[in-house]
Amino acid sequence: MKILRTIIPLTVAFSLSLTTASALPVTHNSSSDEPEPTTVSFEQAFGLSPDEIIEVEPGEEFSLGEAVKYEEKTGRAGLTGSIVVATVTCTGSYDYPHPSTYSSKQTINAHLVVICKGTGGYERKTTLRIQTRMTDGTRLGLVNTENSLYGSARKGGDLKCTYSPAAYRAIGTAAITFPVGFTPAYGNFGIKSAVKSFKHNGKECAAY
Repeated sequence: MKILRTIIPLTVAFSLSLTTASALPVTHNSSSDEPEPTTVSFEQAFGLSPDEIIEVEPGEEFSLGEAVKYEEKTGRAGLTGSIVVATVTCTGSYDYPHPSTYSSKQTINAHLVVICKGTGGYERKTTLRIQTRMTDGTRLGLVNTENSLYGSARKGGDLKCTYSPAAYRAIGTAAITFPVGFTPAYGNFGIKSAVKSFKHNGKECAAY
């Protein structure tokens, strides 16, 4: 898992245009075991700059941070201090890009999952907004969005595969608003899935 940090202020308000798949100006990455799709920035894909960018392997669970609620307590000696009274911890995962059964394997998709756990039931008061879309570096699928008020969300995005081989990856965002009184109050993450190559074999999308 690779984590790239930036120093952009936290934000959870997004204004996005849900467009159809389109060509984009992009730059190229070097190849590894799987050919890397050309780079599409989060600014191009979602119109925002995440505070932290995470690149994950399929099935790998990654941390989206922990928020803590403190209370002031006075001890028997009259000393006052802060103690932790509740926590909320959020994690996420992205599955491998794969042919979608919902499209009879005519598109490639991947699913972003975010789950928050906590004490005192505060995870159910944690608000999530996740967005995801597929890319092969030159095309972008539709933005798919899931809003949740209860601390868990799952969403997939897809992109039609072509008769020429291409490297597909999902990119997504996770904006977390923790309950009132928790520190930090917000989290804003960009996530990239693993890469997998496919081409249409005349019948369906198949690994290449």
